Amino acid sequence: MPEVYKAKWILPADGGIVQNGAIVADNGIIIDLLYHQEISGENYTVYDFGNAVITPGFINLHTHLQYTGTANTSPKSLKNKLKKFFLKLRNRFLFWGKSKNSFTFWIVNLITDYICLDGDQKAEAVKTGLDMALKSGTTCVAQLSGEEEFFDIFNNSPLKTYIFLETFSDSKKSTSKAFSELKRKVNNLLQKCGDSTFIGISPHSVYNIHKSYWKKIYDFTRKNKLLINTHFAESTEEMEWIRHGVSNLIILHRFAGIKQLKPFKKESNPVKLIAKTGILNKNTVIAHANQLNDSELKLLSSYKAGLVYCPRSNMILHGKTLDFQAVSEIFGERTGLGTDSLSSNYDLSVFNEAKFIKNNSGQASTALDVLKLLNMLTINSAKMLKLDHKIGCLKNGRDADFLVFQLEDDEYYTDIFNKKCPYRVYIKGKAVIFN
Repeated sequence: MPEVYKAKWILPADGGIVQNGAIVADNGIIIDLLYHQEISGENYTVYDFGNAVITPGFINLHTHLQYTGTANTSPKSLKNKLKKFFLKLRNRFLFWGKSKNSFTFWIVNLITDYICLDGDQKAEAVKTGLDMALKSGTTCVAQLSGEEEFFDIFNNSPLKTYIFLETFSDSKKSTSKAFSELKRKVNNLLQKCGDSTFIGISPHSVYNIHKSYWKKIYDFTRKNKLLINTHFAESTEEMEWIRHGVSNLIILHRFAGIKQLKPFKKESNPVKLIAKTGILNKNTVIAHANQLNDSELKLLSSYKAGLVYCPRSNMILHGKTLDFQAVSEIFGERTGLGTDSLSSNYDLSVFNEAKFIKNNSGQASTALDVLKLLNMLTINSAKMLKLDHKIGCLKNGRDADFLVFQLEDDEYYTDIFNKKCPYRVYIKGKAVIFN
């Protein structure tokens, strides 16, 4: 028997607003969107949430759940040799003064902390991250990691997971090895994917992918119809590297045991450098870009790539983030939200990213802005992941992945962004969270 989920407000994320409406689902799939007066007879199982708002489930377009456990880790458990090496690097940063507060120093610490975790701790970190995301209303995550061992965790989770396999290279020789390993992983995992897991590629960034690898990645993803999710223009050190060929990132290269990489060509405009990789197109998602100015953002947008806006992570690590109005005007529906990892954020709630934007946009919140934010949380991201036929909006044929927000008597649908988290989280018509 089909189920009916009634609420005072339904925001389908298709530009519309339904007052006194209901979602009708059968076997986890939405089959209709009705008004209350259209529901009659005993043909349905009815769930009436009353004064509430129903929205699509949220999508976190950029995260690294494997780092959820690094905040409580100590270098004490490191093997002695690596521990000594790390301390030498730390002393070098201290010698350079303010470098100890740099993005590079943060990455070195993160890598060190992650090395401290054993296999069980890493798996538990992923599970904890998924649970945190789910409780905040996230029903789909774009996860960036290179480890295959997490796959079964994602495959058995109620959340939908788009796994972007991270890859690195520092020379033609390492490119050949990395590409061979990447193809093996992709072919292996594609055979195991269920209805809720998807595979893409994450060449980590322009500063740790050799120039010979970019064409291989482009050709491989195009041939196999795979998406790309990559970091770009996140830190001042990256901008220095792109423009001058040298920055603190040299220390990261040395720490990671890779050769010092140089940009293809020193560029005053960073977008021109990444454009040379050939990957900028509608099948690519760019994360961060918070170091770009408006003209550079417009140039990046002209390639039709999507943008993942990670405002809180960027503020925490870099003290700056992109302007919401500028991003929404330049990229439009090709803008989504991500948290990045817990190592650079307060939590894994992409809903809190939207609330941060709302509270720091510098102007009064309007119903239009609320719908823009909702689209960034839902349908925009679904389109960038090429999953809008399954998720991202409340339309016929989509999975019944939705959230319920309870309202007070004097509240309006725009007040959902004043809530800590959703009251209920449904995935494929089943309630998985009761907050």
